[in-house]
Amino acid sequence: MSTKKTIPILVGLLLIGGIISPGCDLLNPDGSLVSTQSAIQTIPPATLTAISLEAEKNRTPIPDPMGIPLADLKGLELELWYLSDQGQTESVMNTITDQFNEENEWGISITAVNQGLTQNPREAVETAFIEGLVPHLLIGDALPFKGWFEKGYLIDLEPYMQDPAVGFSSAEINDFYQGVFGDDPASEEPRTYIPYIQSIQMMYYNRTWGKELGYSIPPQDFDDLFEQACAAANDERDLSEESVNKKSGLILYPDAASVVAWIYAYNGSLYDREKGEFEFYSYEVREVTKDWLKLRDGGCGLMISGYPNPMAPEIEIDRFNQRDALFIMNSSLFAHQIHTGPNQTGRADDWAMIPFIGPDGEKIVLANVEGIAIFDNSPAEELGSWLFLKYLTQPENQAEWAKVNFSYPASKSATRKLRDFQIEDPAWAQGVILLRYGKILPNHSSWEIVQLALGDAFEEILLGDGSNLSRTLSKLEKTVEELISYDEMD
Repeated sequence: MSTKKTIPILVGLLLIGGIISPGCDLLNPDGSLVSTQSAIQTIPPATLTAISLEAEKNRTPIPDPMGIPLADLKGLELELWYLSDQGQTESVMNTITDQFNEENEWGISITAVNQGLTQNPREAVETAFIEGLVPHLLIGDALPFKGWFEKGYLIDLEPYMQDPAVGFSSAEINDFYQGVFGDDPASEEPRTYIPYIQSIQMMYYNRTWGKELGYSIPPQDFDDLFEQACAAANDERDLSEESVNKKSGLILYPDAASVVAWIYAYNGSLYDREKGEFEFYSYEVREVTKDWLKLRDGGCGLMISGYPNPMAPEIEIDRFNQRDALFIMNSSLFAHQIHTGPNQTGRADDWAMIPFIGPDGEKIVLANVEGIAIFDNSPAEELGSWLFLKYLTQPENQAEWAKVNFSYPASKSATRKLRDFQIEDPAWAQGVILLRYGKILPNHSSWEIVQLALGDAFEEILLGDGSNLSRTLSKLEKTVEELISYDEMD
């Protein structure tokens, strides 16, 4: 455990050139290939020595990473915090850290501490900050990281990521799913975390019921979704009076994650970076609200009660399992709770995870990311933390951590490491093909309070008659502006 201290921020990057030694073959006079190894053996030793000396003289040495001698890292003891209530996570993380401690060449030692999951993980961690306790690294929900950076707890990882000695290569950067990596490396925005694992907000779809209604594939745009939802809502079945009252094509629950995913699928954007403000009175947001009202008014979408309603995800899943809804919007973390009951054939229904879809067929899932952040400590401790962060993000380690947390990796190569797991866990495997459509929430320090206002506004819209749509969205923008101002004063 370390006590937080303020240090000068390291600025500037060292740019270097590299010497690439191509390993190619040569041509014999008859056009056949001869290995360069054979060709080198024919060069006199004195000539080889001269070539070597000349190459060494012209080589640009790789500088110390971030200007810090690696020798300064020897004997560093660093602490990683993570938040989990899964039974096997401690064993997996201890295995990862033990292997790093044994194999790393710098003499760095990592201690992993599970802070557990509380009702409010952010508040629990921030309480430790107030007491003067911070770790060196933390794995957790990425939403609070921007705010912690602005308060001086975290460092900007962009300089480390671009460092020629220890940074990410272009291949490593491109290996991350584009939608979860966040800001473009050329962006001036600080990089407060590196994505590690993700869950996705998407839709569950009853394939069996859809085929019985005459649809061979899931909907491909909003018109298809509307048609299938209405067909399910009007399906002639022998239902009890209670089931008739809660039957629907799509359950409309105004959870901010689902609302944002719909807006993204309509090619909308919630945050204007140039203006530095949220915008909810856009054409795309208005179109989303109109289509939700269209589903509701057509009897094809049913709103469930009570925002905030902590039991809403379970209520949605129960109705989906009982064939009271053809679609629900929910998280991949609940996939193991999907147990569709037997239909008239006596077999359980086949179901699928599908993306949110827009009017033009745009496909989106919302990626809820857990990232790795590094705290403001001494330069040597920060560099040591970065080296362990790079180790954590190796495909094998990402894959193991994703599997034990029933999540998905943040990189494509790590997902490929889980091909056997896809066979073992078909529920988890349903989401793999959707990872390409992932997009993250707005990277804003006040998002956690903004999302509450967004959910309230959509519930108000669904409870109304639609005549006050413009006024509600305008009021939402004003409310969000006030909430952000208050949060920034706090």
